[in-house]
Amino acid sequence: MDITKLKKEVDKESVSQEIKSLKDIKTETKKEDIKYEKRVKTLKVSYMFDDGEKVCSLTSKVMDHEGRTRYERVLSRLSEGMNFDTMPVEVRNRHFCMARLVCQCIEPEEWLLKAAGEDLEFLFHISGRLLDHEASYFRNYTSENESGKVQSRFSIS
Repeated sequence: MDITKLKKEVDKESVSQEIKSLKDIKTETKKEDIKYEKRVKTLKVSYMFDDGEKVCSLTSKVMDHEGRTRYERVLSRLSEGMNFDTMPVEVRNRHFCMARLVCQCIEPEEWLLKAAGEDLEFLFHISGRLLDHEASYFRNYTSENESGKVQSRFSIS
């Protein structure tokens, strides 16, 4: 399946126009001294092709409920009716990474999608950075409390 075509189709199917309202996105903080990772982050990406290097800025937006639903639909489309659990692990991992790239990135360059569709190492590294962004957003890696320990985002007792 052509990852560029898939990205365009998923964008057309999007229920909301969240991409157009990026200026309105704000990260909520409960205390002034706690700093959370922003939901939207820009990564600099470069890739060396046979005819030279390509460079771009890749905007990652941590998925909300609608984004995760789109992600699940993309996984379903990538499996093309096959039982996902019976696919080889490497195929499932590739599909996870492609779905994340398609759903978490805002308007990625076409060359980047094509390169990620062909080069597994490149795809896995981009997906890893996207996962790091999500983990930082939800786990609050950057915040420390007075004792020097990472402050928990929530507590359940």
